Amino acid sequence: MRTQKVDPQVVQELLDESGAKYSRNANSFILHCPKCSKEKLYVYRDNGYFTCFVCAETENFKGSLPYLLRELGLDYNYAKTKLYGGVAVAKEGGGLELDIRFPWADNSDDNDVIVKEEERVPVTFPPEFIPLDHPEAKVGALYLLKRGVPPEALFEYGIMYDPQRKTVVFPLFENGKLYGWQSRRTDNGKIRDAQTGNEITLPKAITTAARGVVANTVMFHDRLIGSDHAIICEGPMDAIKCHLAGGNVATLGKAVKDGQLEAIRRTGIRKIYLALDPDAGVEAQKIAKKLWDLELYLLHPLPGYKDLGDMTVEQVYGQFLRAPRIDGTTILLKLEF
Repeated sequence: MRTQKVDPQVVQELLDESGAKYSRNANSFILHCPKCSKEKLYVYRDNGYFTCFVCAETENFKGSLPYLLRELGLDYNYAKTKLYGGVAVAKEGGGLELDIRFPWADNSDDNDVIVKEEERVPVTFPPEFIPLDHPEAKVGALYLLKRGVPPEALFEYGIMYDPQRKTVVFPLFENGKLYGWQSRRTDNGKIRDAQTGNEITLPKAITTAARGVVANTVMFHDRLIGSDHAIICEGPMDAIKCHLAGGNVATLGKAVKDGQLEAIRRTGIRKIYLALDPDAGVEAQKIAKKLWDLELYLLHPLPGYKDLGDMTVEQVYGQFLRAPRIDGTTILLKLEF
């Protein structure tokens, strides 16, 4: 998980507001866990991430500070905004609340949200987003081409460009309707704080979608229509590198939700290619067990490559054709290299 530095003073202020009692060491605040009551919960001062060394194993109780503070009775969105800044929660027209998901922050609350397909509210792109063939979108198109995205794929995925924030925008479509997007920076994201003069590194990627939607669908969902297989990747770049194989989707995170697997099943696919990052062996094993009734294959990068996103589309297609079949009881040690 990527982390982002936060103000340790704000971390302490939020803990004080929650009424939590804590001690501290050089790097962390130490609390009694609200779940197991043991003094084994650590909140790291410089990134706001917490873990209970008892409940992390039994209940996956770890994540960003707002998630913990919600358990302690403090408002989640208030804590999220105070810790990460004013962009934590935004409003779309019509009062639709959007959940802005940072890749370095915990999004565990999505597990609690079930949004039926007929209850989802489609959204529209902000007016500043422009298509890649717009003259002012040249930076975005060149960024994708340099990353190895084939020219013919630039327009098949509905990718947009945000010239104000210098980000490429990957849409979250399902059955032709837009439910959100992920914006990824094309520059190093470094800016100077006007008040303090300190250099700040902005998040590399931010996913914007109505709360609960991401947990119940996958990016590039409509690539599954008419396909007999699904290639499950973590991020959009890995997924696009599977362009030649088709059926390529992204879960926007290592933790694949049950709702996402159900959305994949509903398309009628018969084969699953697990293409999560090499460090996601445990998660891939869980998915394999849940989808035991389908044909399962393991799609991993060539030796020497960190992930599929570092490879060419031709190399990925070769790995797709050679992908070994696995089953729900297979221990996916091949992913851990």
